[in-house]
Amino acid sequence: MQSHIDGGKTLCIHSVVIDKKYRRHKFGTQLLKKYLQTMHPKLEKDELSTIKLLAKKYLIPFYQKVGFVLKGQSRVKHGKDTWYEMAYT
Repeated sequence: MQSHIDGGKTLCIHSVVIDKKYRRHKFGTQLLKKYLQTMHPKLEKDELSTIKLLAKKYLIPFYQKVGFVLKGQSRVKHGKDTWYEMAYT
């Protein structure tokens, strides 16, 4: 998840950002569900094999609610927090 691979079959979501005053209003959930719904035909046609993202531990349940599966701790190091890899297939 460090570089673009032309013709690759993994789509990586870099960030899901909701302004603090609008959090806990389901906007993030709605945004992700709509995006995954839009990308689903590409998964069915085998144009994509998976959609991945990195999450901090406290956000794992949020991403699981929209269909992502925890794959484990990521090898990516950025800042002081541990990152976790999640995938949607």
